[in-house]
Amino acid sequence: MKEEINAGAKAQSIAEKMMELRKQRRNIDKTIRKYEKELADIFDDSQTDSMEIKMGLLIRRKNGEKTEWVIEL
Repeated sequence: MKEEINAGAKAQSIAEKMMELRKQRRNIDKTIRKYEKELADIFDDSQTDSMEIKMGLLIRRKNGEKTEWVIEL
């Protein structure tokens, strides 16, 4: 019986951690989408798919409806 209680408590703890991580991931994904939209607006306004930044060349690659952002050094 004690092992079942410990297992249940452990499962509860793990489930809570997973839920918190998923919540954080949703927030991170939302923020990333916001920044990608801002970048897309900048690139659209500049009518370009690449831009020189401090880290290298920031490139926008469109693959169907999906956009990929790459930094080439």
